[in-house]
Amino acid sequence: MSSLLQVLLSLVGTALVLALAAQSLQEILKVMFALKGKARIDAIAGLIRESGKATGLSKAETDKIFDQIVERLRGLAQDGVRKDKVRLDWITPEKLKSLIRSASNDPTVASKLNQLSDRAIEWFDLSMAPVEERYRRRMRGWGVLTSAIVVLGLNADALTILQQARMDPEFRARVDSATSVAQGLRKQAQAVADSFNVAAGDSLKQALGHRSDSLNLAVLNVARSTIGSGAFLGSPANWRLKDFRWWIGIVASVLLVSLGAPFWHDLLETLFGLKNRMQAQPQQAAPQLPGLGHRGS
Repeated sequence: MSSLLQVLLSLVGTALVLALAAQSLQEILKVMFALKGKARIDAIAGLIRESGKATGLSKAETDKIFDQIVERLRGLAQDGVRKDKVRLDWITPEKLKSLIRSASNDPTVASKLNQLSDRAIEWFDLSMAPVEERYRRRMRGWGVLTSAIVVLGLNADALTILQQARMDPEFRARVDSATSVAQGLRKQAQAVADSFNVAAGDSLKQALGHRSDSLNLAVLNVARSTIGSGAFLGSPANWRLKDFRWWIGIVASVLLVSLGAPFWHDLLETLFGLKNRMQAQPQQAAPQLPGLGHRGS
């Protein structure tokens, strides 16, 4: 029973490390392509366009206002890694109102901008509320994609991993070590990501962003060290494209990794709890030797 539990711990630990690596890669791609920012910018574009119609502005006028808002956001350090992207992780109705009213210095259009901003604030929730749901659906697809990239890059087919977990003590030890290191790195990366909501200065946000990216890359390297035979992100050196069994293992790994790091973390904690209870049972069941406690009699 204990040997089976150890194999399960190695399998789940490997899945957790791979899922953390896929999640880190997803976060890097999310920053590079400004995925969340694109969803929010699209919603703001629709909001301004419809608000402009309601206040009597032409399409050309609303497009100009939107372009000026985007340029202002880029000037406020919301530009993405790519020059054509805007990194807009969050925006409040008050911030949008201020951006709209500062879109032009022409006093002749100030009243129109005020009307536009008031209508945009009124409809803000209707426009922005569906963004998170659409973003979550989109990221599920990206999650499968990053899982496939990590699994193929590391040549991590599930059947080979199962065999290593059963037969190779060195592999099990490597997984145990990598699991603890990867979890620690991900906690640091998450703390850095959370601090974006409270960081006041643009320079501080930029520094935190670089720190978060370096931690994500560290997680990818930990995953690479766990799967010793991996080609790592792109090289088909160890792919067995004509082996049907290899394809089964790869597809299984992609599906398992795409379940996400939280799932595997919770399962790993459950298995550790079971292991601790199994180790405690023999100690509780050990009989007390006769005569102990009666030496003085």
